[in-house]
Amino acid sequence: MVAALTGAVVALVSAACGHGAQHSATPEVTGPLGSWTPPVPQPLSPIADYETAVRVAVADHLRVWIEADLVKRWEEGPAWFRAAVSRVAVLASQPGVVGIKIADELGYHDGMNSVSKISQFLPAAARALHAAAPHKLILVDMVVPQLGCLPGHQIPGSPAAACAIREQAAYPQLALPEIDRYLRLHAIDVLDLSTYLLSDGTYQAWGTTADGAQTAAWQEAGRRGWPALVRLQARKALAHPGPYPGTPAQAAADVHIFVDIPLASGAPGLLGPDVQPDEPRDAAERPLGPVRAGAARR
Repeated sequence: MVAALTGAVVALVSAACGHGAQHSATPEVTGPLGSWTPPVPQPLSPIADYETAVRVAVADHLRVWIEADLVKRWEEGPAWFRAAVSRVAVLASQPGVVGIKIADELGYHDGMNSVSKISQFLPAAARALHAAAPHKLILVDMVVPQLGCLPGHQIPGSPAAACAIREQAAYPQLALPEIDRYLRLHAIDVLDLSTYLLSDGTYQAWGTTADGAQTAAWQEAGRRGWPALVRLQARKALAHPGPYPGTPAQAAADVHIFVDIPLASGAPGLLGPDVQPDEPRDAAERPLGPVRAGAARR
């Protein structure tokens, strides 16, 4: 099982490309997309601790991914974006680093609230990183709300069809055809995918189960040809601080939904941060921080 979870993040550091943004008083974006405040640029923090973290991970026979919030630096302007790319390139040049994660939950309450913004950001980030850190893979993770709406089973007028319409209205930049568009840019190599599953009760009311919904979501990703465009990985945290609050049966059910079904659908790995208890069962947590060094066991 561990060998299959090639996207598992096992090392976490704070902000190599800046500490958490301090927000201005007035949000730029409000409404159904939530609110978002443009980040205030923060100086780059010292790099030595991150270089050490990479060396320690490699010494423990790990493959290392550098995670940088390049979306935040992109929104801060060209100078900050270039500085962040240069910093990431230094870290990525160390032995044992295989790739760079450039965005956490791209398009989901991060200010990238339009197809135009995302379509500009991805190629620009890819060009900059290919020049500064050649041969390193580029990874993005995304929440795709419509995948939780039982794709392939949306009879007109059904709750599943209404769900898809609602999610497209709330997150037009994350609609399924737009994900197709982003992947066809060939700007990223790996996509960590959250299928945004809803509650068990919701699916029971629709006459199905969470297993069935997850299967439908991954079948839709395959039908749309995503595995041919990127390495497609399932994104879901199954680790947490403190004692596990559930039962062995709940743990087994989660492993089946979030590991077995994606793996059976062709997803080669699993990666993701924790889930908030008041969100849908597969809705991902707010980003953990601007940069972290992640590593996966060989």
